[in-house]
Amino acid sequence: LAPGAEYRVQYAVLKAGRTDPLLQLGFNAVSAETPDRVHRAIDIGRLGNGDYLLQVTVSTPTGGKVVRQRGFTVVK
Repeated sequence: LAPGAEYRVQYAVLKAGRTDPLLQLGFNAVSAETPDRVHRAIDIGRLGNGDYLLQVTVSTPTGGKVVRQRGFTVVK
């Protein structure tokens, strides 16, 4: 994204093999630089043991969209 571009970021935590998110949050932003680095913390303390996916979706008002997923495991 070019500096000054508007975009939306959505985070979703999904149980592996499921499509309904257990946790979701999102925010709108304006790119300050290229690349625009974003740091957020998500409290996953309520999740039980198991395998999960963190899905990050970045979209623009003009219809651009990128989705990335990364797996992680909770062990208590």
